[in-house]
Amino acid sequence: MTSALPELAPAEPMTDLDAWDAVLSGMERSLEQAVAFDSEPTAPDVQAWALPSDIGPLPIELRERAERVLDAQNRGVAELEGRQRTVARHLAALRTVPASTDGGSSPYLDVTG
Repeated sequence: MTSALPELAPAEPMTDLDAWDAVLSGMERSLEQAVAFDSEPTAPDVQAWALPSDIGPLPIELRERAERVLDAQNRGVAELEGRQRTVARHLAALRTVPASTDGGSSPYLDVTG
């Protein structure tokens, strides 16, 4: 999932630059939290995010940083989609195991025969 970066423009005297710096810092923190949550499930939940409507265009000075954040997000989405496909395959395999209701059949699954 690739998203286009917002419109670029020279920064207004420190206002757009400061606002976008804060936005990008928040996005970077969210990415760090998502990675921490992945490796340690007791990490705090990552909160939903929306671009502030009053922020103005992305300053050219921050383009490379914004592209790094976007690339990291796209890598995370690709990783999650891969995991989702793996879980779906596992669930499909589990659904092929017949349910035992009589109690007389073996509780083991023959995977070689």
